[in-house]
Amino acid sequence: MNELPIDLYGLQLLRLVRTHGSVTAAARAAGLTQSALSRQVQSMEDRLGFAIFSRTTRTLSLTKAGTVFLDATAALPGILDQALRRVREDVLAEPKIIRIGISRSLSTAHLPGLFAAQRKEAPGVRISVTVVPGDLLIRQIAEAKLDLGVVTAPDEPMSDVRITHRMADRFALIAPRDHPKPIHPEAEEEFAHWAHRQQWIFPAADSTVRTFLETWLRTRGVEPTAMMEIDGFDLTVQLVALGMGVAFVPERSLRGLAPRQRVQILNGCWDRLVRQLVVIAPRYPSSPPHVVDFLGRILFS
Repeated sequence: MNELPIDLYGLQLLRLVRTHGSVTAAARAAGLTQSALSRQVQSMEDRLGFAIFSRTTRTLSLTKAGTVFLDATAALPGILDQALRRVREDVLAEPKIIRIGISRSLSTAHLPGLFAAQRKEAPGVRISVTVVPGDLLIRQIAEAKLDLGVVTAPDEPMSDVRITHRMADRFALIAPRDHPKPIHPEAEEEFAHWAHRQQWIFPAADSTVRTFLETWLRTRGVEPTAMMEIDGFDLTVQLVALGMGVAFVPERSLRGLAPRQRVQILNGCWDRLVRQLVVIAPRYPSSPPHVVDFLGRILFS
C-alpha cells in the first residue's frame, strides 16, 4: 500500500501557515520552533511533489497549486469529526446534537420556522446555535464544522455547500412614528433627495446584507452615509423606535415586536427590495439521520 504523502496533522500545520501568513507566527501557534515547522513544510512539499508556498526574503504566499490543494482538502478535518460523531451518537449512545449557524443578518423573527417542530418531534436531540458573519458561516459549513446554517444567498455560486431551503425576505423602510413622512415619492429622484437628508442606521460594514442594501440604494442615486452601524436587526428596530434614524429591516423583524407600535413603515418606490435567504448544509459528508430529519421539518419558504 502506498504511503499517503500527508496526514491531518500536516494539513493542520499548512493551514496554520496559511492563516498566519508566516512560519514564525504559525510555529508559535503550533507550539513548535520556527526551524522545526520549516522542516515539516519542506518535507510535505517534497512528498507532495509541488510547492505549497512561495517564499521571498520578506513575504510568504500560497502558490496556485497550494491554493487548490488546501481548498480541496478543507473539509477533511470536518469529515473525520463527523465520523467520530456518528460513532459516539449511533453506537456509543451519546446525546445527538445539531450544530446550527445563524448569520448575524437575521432577526429572531426568522427563527421559528427553523425550530417550530423540533421540540415536539425530537425532544432528545440537542441544538447548538452559533451566530457568525455570513462569509465565515459559509466556510464553516463547507468544512463540515457546522451541520447547517442560514445565510443571505451570496452573488457567487456556492459550490462547496448544498442549498436545502430558500426564502424570499422582503425589506421595509421604517422611521420613528413622529418622523415626517415623504410624500410617497413615485419618482426615484424624489426618493434620492429625501434619502440624502436622513440619519441612516445600517448593518455592520463588512456584512453581506450591508453590501446588498448599499448597492440597492446606489442604483437609485443614493450614496448613503451610516450614522450608526448595528449588528442585528432586532436592535435596529428598537433604535428606530427611539428616534435615532431610519433603516431598512426585514418585514419579518417587525412581527410581534412591541417597538413596532412606535415606528412607521414608509411606502413608495422602494417596495421591491428583496433578498434571498438560504438554508445550507455540507456537500460532504452526508448529514447524519437526525440532521436530515431536522431539515425535513424546517418551515422556511
